Amino acid sequence: AIDVGKDYHSITDQTQGNWNGIVGKLELQAMPVTYIEDIQVYPDLKAKKAIVKINVEGNSTGTITLDVKSFNTDKTHRISPVSKSFTSKEKLVEIELPMGNDFLTWDEFNPNLYKLTATLKTEKGTDIKETRFGMREFSIEGKYFYINGQKIMLRGTVENCVFPLTGYAPMDVESWVRVFRICKDFGLNHMRFHSFCPPEAAMEAADLVGFYLQPEGPTWPN
Repeated sequence: AIDVGKDYHSITDQTQGNWNGIVGKLELQAMPVTYIEDIQVYPDLKAKKAIVKINVEGNSTGTITLDVKSFNTDKTHRISPVSKSFTSKEKLVEIELPMGNDFLTWDEFNPNLYKLTATLKTEKGTDIKETRFGMREFSIEGKYFYINGQKIMLRGTVENCVFPLTGYAPMDVESWVRVFRICKDFGLNHMRFHSFCPPEAAMEAADLVGFYLQPEGPTWPN
């Protein structure tokens, strides 16, 4: 038997997660000379818009076009495409995306998502990136939590990164969808990840299912 010690659920020598090496996806990607390195979407419900921040790598001048449409709902809501030019000196391009008056919001009961397709075009090539986002605002007022202005109660459980069949957390969306749906069947809407941050697949699954996550840092500084 191996004595894993009292700190087995944190990043320490006792943690089995440290023994596995790399899990998930490791790959090389061929990119255009100028390409989209990252996309972040910041919803603003009161202003009925979203601010899209795009990190651009390269030294070319070009144009970025955003195309947005509803993703996982029977309600069709498409946003008019928005374009913005950028120069070779701009590494961060911010684009305001009007969502209209009838945009769909995201919460645990109605996890409405949008798919955003960003197309970057320069004289030296084209790069296309996709991401998903929900129009939502999680806030605190007094001693209560709110989602889109509606009071909610977090009914949660804790996840200590315990996956005995593999020794590591799942890296695919489907596995996390299964976990979160089981939790919702028991009336839960929230999961705390004790001293670890789940993979991106878990966050995608939570968006799809309608589930709140509380990731944590991997260490306990004194």
